[in-house]
Amino acid sequence: MAVVKAITAQSGTSGYSGVASTEVTAAGLTDSIETLAFTGDNSSYGYRMVSGTWFAQPGQIVVATPFLAATHTQVGDTIVLMPPLAISKADLRRLVEITADSIRAAHAAAYAEAAPAPMLRAA
Repeated sequence: MAVVKAITAQSGTSGYSGVASTEVTAAGLTDSIETLAFTGDNSSYGYRMVSGTWFAQPGQIVVATPFLAATHTQVGDTIVLMPPLAISKADLRRLVEITADSIRAAHAAAYAEAAPAPMLRAA
């Protein structure tokens, strides 16, 4: 907020805008998507609003039509954006193995049965 005040306090400044990019994911998306975060005067971004209004307060977002289709949402719906899971495939594989081992151990403890008697074969 201090930066915005410093910028807008400059003589001759009629507005400001800023853009940052990051990756996010949401329910309905199979991959993360690049997201642009804007601040300031929206008229300088060059996007045409098809429906709804430009965001005016925290918690609001503006999305493209393909995003709405991919997430099965419409203008006015609520959606939770999250950073993508930052884990390597090797670490994810190990996490799955650890989880599977834990589930097997819990299952064995909960449903412990006597070990079957060894099978005898007739000679």
